[in-house]
Amino acid sequence: MSVLGIDIGTTGCKAILIDRENAVIGHGYAGYGYKSYGDGRVEQNPEDWYQAMTEAAKQALKGHDAEYIQAISMSTQGGSSCLLDENDNIITPAITWMDSRAERQADELDELLGGDYIYLTTGWKSHAGLDMAKARWIQENEPAWMEKAKYFVSTLEYIQFRLTGVMSIDPTNAAMRQMMNLQTLTWDSRILSAVTLEQEKLPPITPVGTFLGPLLPQAALEMGLTTHTVVFQGAHDQYCGALGSTAFHPGDLMVSTGTAWVILATVDHVVSTSTYISPGPHVLPGVYGALASLSTGGAALDWIKSNAKDLTYLKIDEYAHCCHEGNRNLLFYPYLTGAGYPIWKSSFKASFLGLELYHTSEDLAVACMESIAFQLRLMIEDYEKNSIAVNCIKITGGAAKSSAWLKIIQSVIRRPVYVAEVKDAACIGAAAIAGVGVGMYADYDEAVSHFTRLTPVESASSDMNSYYEKKYKKFVQGLIALQSIDQWE
Repeated sequence: MSVLGIDIGTTGCKAILIDRENAVIGHGYAGYGYKSYGDGRVEQNPEDWYQAMTEAAKQALKGHDAEYIQAISMSTQGGSSCLLDENDNIITPAITWMDSRAERQADELDELLGGDYIYLTTGWKSHAGLDMAKARWIQENEPAWMEKAKYFVSTLEYIQFRLTGVMSIDPTNAAMRQMMNLQTLTWDSRILSAVTLEQEKLPPITPVGTFLGPLLPQAALEMGLTTHTVVFQGAHDQYCGALGSTAFHPGDLMVSTGTAWVILATVDHVVSTSTYISPGPHVLPGVYGALASLSTGGAALDWIKSNAKDLTYLKIDEYAHCCHEGNRNLLFYPYLTGAGYPIWKSSFKASFLGLELYHTSEDLAVACMESIAFQLRLMIEDYEKNSIAVNCIKITGGAAKSSAWLKIIQSVIRRPVYVAEVKDAACIGAAAIAGVGVGMYADYDEAVSHFTRLTPVESASSDMNSYYEKKYKKFVQGLIALQSIDQWE
């Protein structure tokens, strides 16, 4: 018995094949792009999602008997959506979560519904990249699209529909569309009325792990499978990542480190805060997520590296392994795209403080690594101010490969930090959903325990802890001062 876990992300699709002996026996990947037009529009072709999914699946299945592949489940990007007509054909390109064409509509909906209503109902501040604002933009600018449309769908339900003919979305992805009521897990009638969208154009919301049915013959042929393989409803990629990294018990905090850093705490209730932490239903029933992001996490370090001659990640890591007295007053504020949570000041700019002639590109890179750790501490402190427990921090992604960065994070945060040693955590989460659905595992704990090993980050020395405690306080003082400068407006 084997199952497929598939992760359809922003720029590519990964697939893993897992057998009953709890081993990953196949991998696949296929990439795709997006088109950015310079006027806020960022689009994708939904057909590219599907073709990449079939290609990644075929790679993972290579050398294995299709008859033994019992089930599939999906991890998907959220907030990228398209319209389908009555013949299930794509009417328009997918408007991605990166798209900002609907900024005016987002602001208008804030005024019409009230920002508090939108956030408290959906868990998200009104946002141009989410489907509430995009639906209003379509109605105002391309009404013929919506008139012609039978369905308004995001990535998960589009792919699942292609596979099974069943139209359905899970609550973790529905929440990302900013039209679902978090309390009832149903589409919110007041929001749908405000954007003039009929509920019939949206898929039914059903739980993660819902049995959708067997593969359609055409889908089975294109994936190299048979119609004996069944599909269980998947979840949003960050929630699948939390599942795959074992961060799904109250008090757990997943830190997913990539181009952007995302933190996702598991809580036992829907949270709402003045700093707009985003709550949402978790993969497991009865628990919820509390999500926030640092948009320039890994991107900030990439920017410094790309602008410095001969600077490599290995050089940065080696240089960062000790505290440098000359860097004591060197601080970086990583707001290259403005400051999001918990500051929420889009006009904020990135800056260095304390820069001197003797500082090298390595010094700048280390200051960047420190600044991300400081931001992470700011975020965790805000979580705890809002009664969100953070007992165990589990780090996945690129930063987990940097022993120096992990040591800095542990020293700055001063609480237990673990590396979730798992490749493709979102794929593992999706495979766990399929495995539990088909009875290969009794529950999610059993499913992911075979694939995810937690390794504690070694505690730093008292000198290093003292160094970073003082530097963090300087970082906060500088942050307060920078926020008061009028030139940011």
